[in-house]
Amino acid sequence: MKDAVCGNGVIEGNEVCDDNNATNGDGCNNTCSGA
Repeated sequence: MKDAVCGNGVIEGNEVCDDNNATNGDGCNNTCSGA
């Protein structure tokens, strides 16, 4: 099983969201834990 990678556009593991960027304030922050 692969480790979850935040920022790859795929919600994995404990990520709440993953919008494929590192921009905060756009609904998904750079730690993939939501807004």
